Amino acid sequence: QAGDAAGMGARIACSCRYVEGRALGDCTQELHGMPWMTLRRYAEDTKAQRITASVPLMASRSARLKDGFGCHPERE
Repeated sequence: QAGDAAGMGARIACSCRYVEGRALGDCTQELHGMPWMTLRRYAEDTKAQRITASVPLMASRSARLKDGFGCHPERE
């Protein structure tokens, strides 16, 4: 479940940041308000347009913007 939650958080934050053009802090603040997203941490790689979400000591997943297709999970 931790991997699924991290993956969902990465995809949602990536879309918010790179598709909607909002600040990552605004995106993650909204995600922290959801009960199932409270233990996530987020990191941004602006050059690669990638967001990584992690559940500390359990799982980490990334999503990256693909031009014309939106944000998609990266393979592990």
